[in-house]
Amino acid sequence: MIHMRNMESIHYWIKVCLGGLFFLLLGNASAGNHVLDVTQTDQESISLTEYLGVLEDPGTTLTLSDVIQDEYAGRFKNSHSRSEALGFSYTKSAVWLRLHLENSGPETVQRVLEISYALLSQVDVYQPDRNGYQRVALGYSRPVPEQALRSRFVAVPVVIPANTQTRLYIRIQTPNSLNIPARLWHPKAFEAHQALDRTIQAMYFGCVLAICFYNLMLFFAVRDINFLLYVAFAFSVAAALATFTGIGPEFIWGVAPAWTMMGVNVPAAMASVFMLLLARRMLSTATLTPRIDAVLKLFVAVNAASTVLLFLWFQAFTPYFVTMSMITSILILLAGVVCAKMKQRTAYIFLAAYGVLFLANTRVGRDSCKKPQKRAYPYDSIGIIGESKSKGPNFRRKSSV
Repeated sequence: MIHMRNMESIHYWIKVCLGGLFFLLLGNASAGNHVLDVTQTDQESISLTEYLGVLEDPGTTLTLSDVIQDEYAGRFKNSHSRSEALGFSYTKSAVWLRLHLENSGPETVQRVLEISYALLSQVDVYQPDRNGYQRVALGYSRPVPEQALRSRFVAVPVVIPANTQTRLYIRIQTPNSLNIPARLWHPKAFEAHQALDRTIQAMYFGCVLAICFYNLMLFFAVRDINFLLYVAFAFSVAAALATFTGIGPEFIWGVAPAWTMMGVNVPAAMASVFMLLLARRMLSTATLTPRIDAVLKLFVAVNAASTVLLFLWFQAFTPYFVTMSMITSILILLAGVVCAKMKQRTAYIFLAAYGVLFLANTRVGRDSCKKPQKRAYPYDSIGIIGESKSKGPNFRRKSSV
């Protein structure tokens, strides 16, 4: 009888151990073997968010030799998210990414790895080769190396030999908001995407320059300061967008890390100053709403001071500037609504124009957190007020890759 009980106890614990081992292996398989087989999709491009393992390095001391060790293999986390980008807001940490690719076909496959966000200061892509790993150093603080493709974003050719699996490692660090909208492209599709993208960007900035020139001519003709303020506002927004979209570093000022770092927020602060001044004049707030006018003048001073603070303490002040930019936009819209209720004619025109810009800025502010890239062209040239805090997946929860 005692023997039977002992046997039942042994069987019970064997089942418990086997069950635990099964779930452990299942968990490791689902986390560690999240592999993208490049031969199993015929899409022109595919988002890599759900395939990326993520390791944050708060001390920025880890090297490739460290992260490829077994000690760190289990520390990579996966968002299990199908969103188009990973978001880390403003962080002083370096972020390591691990991408596991497979080619189950009989021929070598070539792809293009793209991270379509221009405000990444340092991006190191490590691809396996015969001697271990080859490093491609990218980012706005560095010149584009020969191994990379000419692009306003990060774009690197990737070669996956036939019937093999390969792991890529990517290290990213930036003083700007850290967003990672990574995609894997077919080379021909990427070339077509690049051509269309540059055409649309050229059309947009060409229209902006034409509008600026036209309003400048109107200013010289009628001597109305409103036209000059509008030119200054439009030019400031264009400068911010040239940085945000990567057009500026690629075609205008090249490798200028200090300016590219501040090239969105400083022009955005200047644009806010010019728009506040223009709103005061168009809406006649000094006469109609003295209290609102006083607040507008206060925000003119605050935004003007922000340009200096951003130059001196960019990383520390930028999160506060983002919030202040949102408040400034709402304040200008509110001033327009109040004056429209007071039956001021120019307020209706102002609201119609600024309302569209406000909605565009709101959308870009939201989408720059997720940075969706499903379209064949970017829509981020519509407008922007400052960098946005990222609200991407939270990688501080417990899940391993």
